[in-house]
Amino acid sequence: MKKTVVFLFSFVLTISLAAQTYIYQSQFGTMGSGNGQFSYPYAVNIDGSGNIYVVDQYNNRVEKFSSAGTYLAQWGTGGSANGEFANPNGIAVSGGNIYVVDEGNRRIQKFNSSGTYIRKWGTSGNGNGQFNDPFSVAVDASGNVYVADGGMNMRIQKFDSTGTYITQWGSKGSGNGQFMQFGGIAVDALGNVYVVDPSASNSRIQKFSSSGTYITQWGSKGSGNGQFSDPQGIAVDNALGNIYVVDNGNSRIQEFSSTGTYITQWGTNGSGNGELSFPSGISFDASGNAYITDSGNNRVEVFTSKSQTGVENLNNSVKAIVYPNPTSGNSTLQISSPENTNAVLGIYDFLGQNVLNENVKLMTGQNQILLSANSLSNGTYLVKINSNSLQGSTLLMIQK
Repeated sequence: MKKTVVFLFSFVLTISLAAQTYIYQSQFGTMGSGNGQFSYPYAVNIDGSGNIYVVDQYNNRVEKFSSAGTYLAQWGTGGSANGEFANPNGIAVSGGNIYVVDEGNRRIQKFNSSGTYIRKWGTSGNGNGQFNDPFSVAVDASGNVYVADGGMNMRIQKFDSTGTYITQWGSKGSGNGQFMQFGGIAVDALGNVYVVDPSASNSRIQKFSSSGTYITQWGSKGSGNGQFSDPQGIAVDNALGNIYVVDNGNSRIQEFSSTGTYITQWGTNGSGNGELSFPSGISFDASGNAYITDSGNNRVEVFTSKSQTGVENLNNSVKAIVYPNPTSGNSTLQISSPENTNAVLGIYDFLGQNVLNENVKLMTGQNQILLSANSLSNGTYLVKINSNSLQGSTLLMIQK
């Protein structure tokens, strides 16, 4: 009689998980105003096809490149008409649309992937939907647009994809949920919002829910691990859930877990390959390559990931079992959740490398998720469930 083996964990477990470190791969761009040249490239973002969009700040334009860094197109010039810019800053890409922060004109402009103007919203002021000093922008999986509105306003404003005002949060200060200055803004797969405050008094990252509820923060002024000097851009690696911060003044990129635990860093000051001078923006493509706007050197540098093993403590507050286990085909992951929540399901191999990642919705009580072994080789895998408030893991054995 064949025996079904079930692994059940409901205790604190120390496991090896994959972190990422990055090595220099390539670069593109030189100083100038010609096609493919830059005058202080500030922000970067990448669409689902791997096309790269760079905010060329002092040239008041957006330039588009292929995934190999080949120049494709550009749009924008100095001015206040539709499609013109005055000191553009942030950029976000979602659903084939490009959102650009037009700081000097106190507005957000929306374009298609070819640079055709679609719409705009925002005027100068402190009312709902108005801006004093818009600085950065991010879009969540539902198409909602988050804008860091600095100057006298010091708040995050949330809009739908057409620019309709939804809500806001924040004020000036150093308390939880307050800001003194803005750098980048990013949204993870769970809808959490990460905001950079580069001011000397704060020098921190704050994490909020999608409705603006304060969750946590990390960082202080300095050059040590987890400290910052004028942090700017921020990006999320949704495969691992890790957060990457452009530490401008220290000429480096720092990597953290989603709760702010320091993992690793790379970069040093200079103009050589892999070196950085006043870096500002960061974005990732579907393969996990990192693109950095190296503003002081008027170029974009590309770094490729190199897996390394890190150690993470998981407090398994949800029970997770897999059956049948071992398996040669499909298995069922059963999760007992005490609440309704959005979570990320990840599967990691023996070396701690992430081999599968997807978003799931857990309901109060028993949840069953089908796991397929079709793409997995023989061996032992860690199955991890993670949300803002819940964590759980179990082992999966593949025997084909």
